[in-house]
Amino acid sequence: MTLASFDQDRLGDLAHARAFIDQEADLLDRLAYDEWLSLWEPSGRYILPIDRDVIDHAGRLNHIYDDGSMRRQRVDRLMSGHAPSASPIMRTVRTIGRVRLLEADTAMLVVASSLLIISFKRQVQTLLAADVTHRLTRGADGLKIAEKLVLLINSDEPLAEMSFLP
Repeated sequence: MTLASFDQDRLGDLAHARAFIDQEADLLDRLAYDEWLSLWEPSGRYILPIDRDVIDHAGRLNHIYDDGSMRRQRVDRLMSGHAPSASPIMRTVRTIGRVRLLEADTAMLVVASSLLIISFKRQVQTLLAADVTHRLTRGADGLKIAEKLVLLINSDEPLAEMSFLP
């Protein structure tokens, strides 16, 4: 689909989704995890699979496969300072690119993007790259994340320390 074939509604949906995804990245970089948690549907899934080609993530081993309760626990562990790998907290800068609207209807937007994360901790700077798909629900209180699928380009290799949320 070319940009010329987009109608104004789809361009508006794309701009709205892009602003939402940029806001999510900003919250994560600022460690505003409580605000980040509020962006989610309670039943929403946060998935970071090992195998990039798998469709059914529920039946496979994943680096992350979180529902609302697990997301909260993950944030609590990161912020507690009790986990050696989470202290000190990594600093991050995220860059979102190649944002594409895959689906749009009155209830949901599905958006694909690329993600680069530069992290820094203990004099080590690391670059992570991923393809990300957001399934966003539309509601009276705005967009919410129903599913976030993060496909790291090196997901099937041993991962370095990640004391942050990709």
